[in-house]
Amino acid sequence: MRLCFEAQSRVSMNRSRLKQLRQAGNLPCVVFGLEAASDMIQISSKQFGKWIRTGRSEIVDLNIDGNQKVPVMLKHVQRDPVTRDWVHADFLRVRMDEIIRMKVPLEFVGTPAGVTRGGVLSVQETHMEVEGLPGDIPATIAVDVSQMEVGESLLFDQLPKPDNAVLVPLADEIVASIVLPRK
Repeated sequence: MRLCFEAQSRVSMNRSRLKQLRQAGNLPCVVFGLEAASDMIQISSKQFGKWIRTGRSEIVDLNIDGNQKVPVMLKHVQRDPVTRDWVHADFLRVRMDEIIRMKVPLEFVGTPAGVTRGGVLSVQETHMEVEGLPGDIPATIAVDVSQMEVGESLLFDQLPKPDNAVLVPLADEIVASIVLPRK
């Protein structure tokens, strides 16, 4: 079951009204795509922040005004450069029967054996692009690094493959490696 945000429609607002909206605990958003008119909505900043901090990238549902559930993916988010508060989010409508491409975070699991021997885990890629139907794309890709020794590298071909989805190949093949620290 997908996460569902309760959303309310909103009208175009000036800067001071948007500031009031944010102070009331809401995040202004835009939903666009699928050759439909863009919808201006607002969702709970608290609920959005809780979801975005998990680092998961997944398809979520927006329940707009309690009568229309729309599957969407997060396209872009803006933050205030000083306070780091969420300022605005853009969501892209998706069709559940169309193949999409989406960045999925890699979740490195375990403590590498080489780290216990003085090495350092050097991560070159934190996300992978995955292509497939929206319902088949995982929220994260778990990568077991517990067997890695000093001098070993984890290559793209060694990543676990998601069911019913395809990893988009990388130009540089190394995802992570165990290196000795410089003195």
